[in-house]
Amino acid sequence: MDAICNPVRSRKRFKTSLLALAALAAVGMSGSTLAQALEFASMEPQALAAVPGDRLCTAGFNPDYGWFDVASIGFGVLEFPGALSPGNCVKATPAGLGVQMGGLTLPLAEQAVYALGVNPPTLSLSLLEPALCEDYYAGAAGSGNWKLSVGDANGEIMHFNTGLGSEAMPGVTALNYVLTSGALVPQRVDGGVQWLRCHAGLAPNAFPPTTGPGTAGYLFADGMEPSMADLRVEFLDAQNNPIVGDVLQQSTTGNVTFKLRVSNKGTADAQNVRIREFVPTAAALMGPTVSRVSCFDHDAGSTCNSGVGSSKLVENIGTLLKGTQRDYTLTRKSSSVDTSATQSMALIQVAAFSAPDASPDSNYADNSRSLRIEVVNQVQVTRAVSTNTIPGDASGGSITRASAPAGCSAEAGAVTTCPPGTSGLVYSATANTGYTFTGFAGCIGNPTGGTTTGGTFTTTMASTCTLTANFRTMPTVTASVSGGNGTVSPASQAAHYNQPAPLTITPNVGYTVDTNATTGCGGITQVGGTSWQTAPVTGNCAVSVSFAVAQYTVTATATGNGTVTPGSAPVQHGQPASFIVTPAANHHVTNVTSTCPSFPGFWINGNEYLLTNITANCAVEFEFELITYNVMVSATIQNGTIKFLDANDNELPGTSVQIPHGQPVRFKPVADPGFTFSGSPTAVSATNCALQSLSWDFGLGAYVGVTQPITADNCILSATFMSQ
Repeated sequence: MDAICNPVRSRKRFKTSLLALAALAAVGMSGSTLAQALEFASMEPQALAAVPGDRLCTAGFNPDYGWFDVASIGFGVLEFPGALSPGNCVKATPAGLGVQMGGLTLPLAEQAVYALGVNPPTLSLSLLEPALCEDYYAGAAGSGNWKLSVGDANGEIMHFNTGLGSEAMPGVTALNYVLTSGALVPQRVDGGVQWLRCHAGLAPNAFPPTTGPGTAGYLFADGMEPSMADLRVEFLDAQNNPIVGDVLQQSTTGNVTFKLRVSNKGTADAQNVRIREFVPTAAALMGPTVSRVSCFDHDAGSTCNSGVGSSKLVENIGTLLKGTQRDYTLTRKSSSVDTSATQSMALIQVAAFSAPDASPDSNYADNSRSLRIEVVNQVQVTRAVSTNTIPGDASGGSITRASAPAGCSAEAGAVTTCPPGTSGLVYSATANTGYTFTGFAGCIGNPTGGTTTGGTFTTTMASTCTLTANFRTMPTVTASVSGGNGTVSPASQAAHYNQPAPLTITPNVGYTVDTNATTGCGGITQVGGTSWQTAPVTGNCAVSVSFAVAQYTVTATATGNGTVTPGSAPVQHGQPASFIVTPAANHHVTNVTSTCPSFPGFWINGNEYLLTNITANCAVEFEFELITYNVMVSATIQNGTIKFLDANDNELPGTSVQIPHGQPVRFKPVADPGFTFSGSPTAVSATNCALQSLSWDFGLGAYVGVTQPITADNCILSATFMSQ
């Protein structure tokens, strides 16, 4: 920021000769005395020593734009947003001299140059910043009048009035010097109309206003405002959207294209409308410069009459009716190749003017807009193929550009060039026979649909890169059997690089694959059934498959109170499996189930269970329950019977029940008609069991007996009945 050259060191000091004073007096220093003029003319740079000498003020100082460099490289807009303020900069000329034209006070870049030996005499001024001016003064210049010629930022004399064909401001009779502002104000014979209008080049593009000047109802809410024209300049993109901000990016080899729209938003027609453009073209003064590539007039449907090559955009469109517009598409190119963050940007300015006497403009603030061009590197994507430099490898496949966004060039060889900020290029890769596609590398993006034979890639980052499709030769995998007892296929195959090779392995009956003894290709794993695969292969390799006698596991489980040993038994193919089954006390085996092919087995020695011919992994299960005993009613009982009762004292059908070991039996004697049960314990007898109790049950209205816990089979109950 401090590298900006002090203009004092690179410009001539202000002249203090009597010739200069005479010139100022000759042009009419109204409002100032000769002493004041001498004070003004004798100001030296040393008088401004307290003000930093490396900063320059511009007319209408704008901290978002910065200031203009006046070092040896010439003028150029520099980017230091927010770093300056009107209080920490100095004027372009040592005395702060400016010229006031069209309502703008523009600082000068050079000292004033006087030509007193010509008739009429002239005063030439060079402005610091770009400015567009139009003079609609139609009167004669007059042979005795002074002419004021102003050089723009290109070093060219401004062409004020096209109709007169003169590059000098006509009708100037005097210059008023305003001491308080240091400005020279041109004066004309006809001062009734402000014939001159100027716009400085610091007016970034903006959205149309919604309130204030240039909008409906600004003067009066009831719509009674006077009819006035209102010219508006807008910069649009290709889709007719307003360009946000004032910076357009251009690639180092490309152009900038935008649409210029001049509209009449007012309530009256605009007369004698002129459109003017400023682009920096003098390399000695402005840097970077701008070339005019093309201009298209949408209303005429043809190329513009100006604004191409070295031709300035000078469009005199005459009357622009209220509510109408004129559109032009402009293509421009900056000379800058500097893509650093602090580069100078080329400035483009467009302004629209109308006759101030016939159609004054209701809002001059939107009559001018400016754009800056920032040069950045274009995006270049190069497609390439790699086989990872394997000796003897030819091209392993191909990569093709499938699609590219609008604005990208056709491929030059394998290179696609796109505008700055472009992403979304799509490439497709396909492997040749005998090769494996292993992915993309070199660019940032999203790969999709990737397989061993190919895939697609979409770039997501707008940067120059080389997208490489990688391919590798498919390794050869051979397979054989060691020791027999099975087969493996295929014997030889080309496997995809870094992928497992599939194998079909079939053991003979009674044999299995011995993975511990199988060697080569990183080992093998079972996929399912006879389907196996190697580890991912990255080079030629050989698999040697070994087989071993099949060994199975028979698993035994016990349900209930009892045990079985062993819990599992390893058994070779075709051999038996034996288990010792031990019920708990007063329990026995009630059921045996198994998944073994040779089931059912055999009981040996009472508690050994044998399963023969084991040919697969299987299981056997033993179920244990308490031993049950038979309790019955005596067949010799007369004149009645005995009914067994459940836990709820409901009578059970039949004359016998099965009772688990250790549980008692409830019963009630039932007499036949004409007989009765006495209730005496001696009236009940029990064989192979004993009576525990006999008592009257008021709920049942009968005698109920209970035996001792049953511990033996064939308990027989009997009762004696008496006649009534």
